[in-house]
Amino acid sequence: MRIAAAVATIAILAATAIALLTGSMDRGIGITGFAVKGAEADALFPQDRIAESQIRAGGEAVVVRIANATIGRIEGTNSMGPLLGKNSTAIMILPQKSSDIAKGDIIAYHSEEAGGLVVHRVTAVGSDEQGWFAVTKGDNSRNNDPEKVRFEQIRYVIVGILY
Repeated sequence: MRIAAAVATIAILAATAIALLTGSMDRGIGITGFAVKGAEADALFPQDRIAESQIRAGGEAVVVRIANATIGRIEGTNSMGPLLGKNSTAIMILPQKSSDIAKGDIIAYHSEEAGGLVVHRVTAVGSDEQGWFAVTKGDNSRNNDPEKVRFEQIRYVIVGILY
């Protein structure tokens, strides 16, 4: 039984690889990885913001229809590696309100502390006497960033990364 399951898994992975290489991926095929027990408990995942219906691929073009989108190049500080590296290109949207930002999202915000734009993951959101804030940290950092990020500081939400 285990051998049959392993052979079936290898066949599915091979068919998926061929489909990806030839560009003949059917929309009905799902791609998955291998689960590690307990790994998701501590992981922070961004919100799903792009529906499959917003993406078209064919020939020599991929079109992603996203309102308020722009692209930007990520500097190589390694604070978000290996997800974001030097010269990664990010697809970003302009958030409209604080409720657009959730734990797990990756944001670009203006930091007085760092003297420019910082791209880090939101580890928590909350409110205090000054209003809404996000707590952020680089994926490679041990500690949260020293400042509370206010909505007014947030320039973009990262919705995609191109390598």
